[in-house]
Amino acid sequence: MKKDNKELLREKIHSNLKEYYAIQHAEGTFIPGKTSVQYAGAVYDHRELQAMTDVMLKGWFGLGEQGELLESELAAYLGAKKAFLVNSGSSADLVAVSALMSYQFPEHLNPGDEVITPACTFPTVVSAIVHCGLTPVFVDVDPETLNPKVEDIEKAITKKTRLILLVHTLGNPNDMEPIMKIAKEHKLFVIEDNCDALGSTYKGRKTGTFGILSTESFYPAHHMTTAGEGGAVFLNDLRFLRIVQSIREWGRACWCGAAGGGVNGVCGLRFKYHIG
Repeated sequence: MKKDNKELLREKIHSNLKEYYAIQHAEGTFIPGKTSVQYAGAVYDHRELQAMTDVMLKGWFGLGEQGELLESELAAYLGAKKAFLVNSGSSADLVAVSALMSYQFPEHLNPGDEVITPACTFPTVVSAIVHCGLTPVFVDVDPETLNPKVEDIEKAITKKTRLILLVHTLGNPNDMEPIMKIAKEHKLFVIEDNCDALGSTYKGRKTGTFGILSTESFYPAHHMTTAGEGGAVFLNDLRFLRIVQSIREWGRACWCGAAGGGVNGVCGLRFKYHIG
């Protein structure tokens, strides 16, 4: 089959990107003690540049086919029931906590409820709690792991406690087995901030799969980087499926996705019905 002009141009763009990347990232000689070692940053090559360009050439600037594919692959990798991409790990924390506040969840949290969380943490973990009108209760951390000790978490529980928001700091898993036992005994929810710990395991099970919800960050300082920044909310309970989706979509209750048909994935029902 003869290729059309657009396909030929696309192949030329791909070739140019590969050449550009090779020039930009030509490796020099590493000199110990002199050559700088970057502690973090986006790791990519011409294939990512080509993939990003293909998306831009399609003219789709929202969550599309590639984003939905990433969601399904992330959920499968982690062992979660569903993943939703968001713009950052900070937003992921806010969406996860907000989901537990939703009236659509029968056991939802209420303003003033207490949330146990580590004192050594990222500011947006705390801001998600405060933004939702909840009260953070800080627990000191073990200097060896930078995570709170199980006994200190248990001591912090009061009649107002409803949630434990853990952070697997620097990829170090919290002691999840006794923590989940405590949570069950006291009827508490657990959310895992897994932003530092994609791929970390606790007794053979990946972190991010113990709590009712978990979050991920794709900021350049973490294990995986998306274009710019990025994050994800993982569901281990499908009761949050529409809740998390709606919060991410600014309250929209229905979304067909990229494969939903119609224009840009919209099924057509959005404007089908009207009053009068």
